[in-house]
Amino acid sequence: VAEFYLKITFTQGNTSLYGLEFSANGKYLYVGNFSHSNPGIFQYDLSSGDSATILQSKYFFSTREDDHDINQIGALSMGPDGKIYFVQTHSCYENYVSCIPYPNLPAPDCGLFEKIIKLAPGTKTQLGLPNVSQAIYDKPDISVFGKCVPGDFTFIANICGEDSLHWYIEDSLLKNSTDKTIETKINSSGNKIIKAIVFYSNSADTLLINYNFLDFPKMELPKDTVLCPDKEIIIKAKTDANKIIWSNGETTKSISISSAGKYFATAINTIGCKTMDSIFIKGIEKPEFYFSVKAFCEDSPAIVKVLPLNLNEKYELIWSNGEKDSMYSYYYSEGFEYLTLIDTNNCEFTDSFFVNEKCPSTLFIPNAFSPNGDGLNEKFEVAGSFIVDFQIQIYNRWGEKIFESQDINNSWNGKFKGEKVPLGIYYYQIFAKGIMGKEIKRSGMITVVR
Repeated sequence: VAEFYLKITFTQGNTSLYGLEFSANGKYLYVGNFSHSNPGIFQYDLSSGDSATILQSKYFFSTREDDHDINQIGALSMGPDGKIYFVQTHSCYENYVSCIPYPNLPAPDCGLFEKIIKLAPGTKTQLGLPNVSQAIYDKPDISVFGKCVPGDFTFIANICGEDSLHWYIEDSLLKNSTDKTIETKINSSGNKIIKAIVFYSNSADTLLINYNFLDFPKMELPKDTVLCPDKEIIIKAKTDANKIIWSNGETTKSISISSAGKYFATAINTIGCKTMDSIFIKGIEKPEFYFSVKAFCEDSPAIVKVLPLNLNEKYELIWSNGEKDSMYSYYYSEGFEYLTLIDTNNCEFTDSFFVNEKCPSTLFIPNAFSPNGDGLNEKFEVAGSFIVDFQIQIYNRWGEKIFESQDINNSWNGKFKGEKVPLGIYYYQIFAKGIMGKEIKRSGMITVVR
């Protein structure tokens, strides 16, 4: 047996060395760096026997995740299986032991696996490792990553140093693999047994867990629909989820919609799985229509026509007098009336119109009157119907205007400047306009008798 001594001085910056361990073949040295700023493990190749060459051969495995997650390295110790185990002081790692699975190989092939052995409840690591075996380890288990079915899931066997694995779900073989991580698709929900048979170089182990796979939440919205002008509709979601979020921010199962557009609803179950559905609300525009109204006169009805004339091809028509599905309707009294259109979506559109009485205009002009105080035919009274404008002028035989009025009800009493006019013939001119816009001109003679 030959023995030799080699002095190595570590001068690298940011180092605070704590634990060290040799590989089983004596070729590699592993040194833990306890530094806050740069924690990790160095591997040095000792085969050259030269200090400078050894220092130049270093390979560094960093265990620093970020400025707030510093995993300082404590003791390193080789286990009976030839792997080097080490501890980390961060709170996220203090329930685990990490390992270098193939310390006889050069870095990075030697590997470095963090958190591969979970400690029993109540057991935590600090800086050191025990010198003797103790029953402080939990049984290696399987981690499941994924949410709801149908969906993709990842199974990870929390082990170290395996040669191969056989993966099963409910006794059905999923995969034979050399990787402790597999991905698979699960299509049905319920409790299922996940099993991994782990093969080592000279042994085997079986990992089992019972995992409950949950369905995605149900979410169903009504079929696309329409929104009538100036109306609201209620949209109700069918879901078994305990949480729902609409695209407009509402969180109730039913919402009131007053504007057209596409709306989305997302159902979220207790583990965060989401199912979304959508509904499109089409806005209906009010049709453009107007009325042609011919006035009534006595026994002749008003004729009301709605335009355009092809409305009855698209709408049901209901007039205020009860008539239906006609482009024309008849009214016999004055006042406001209305028409309602109903389209194929059952949207209603109502507009009103005014019916008035308009008959041909008439004038009655007497040819004589007798302002003698007997109470009979005392005034020159012009009578008319459906007259909207009126003007009368009366002249004597010398062309002098002796009376004028713009009120058909203001009759001449046979006086001029407060005095009775002499008996005889006088002349009149009348200018009038009928209710239908026709201009009327009349002139003639009127005789004053006593």
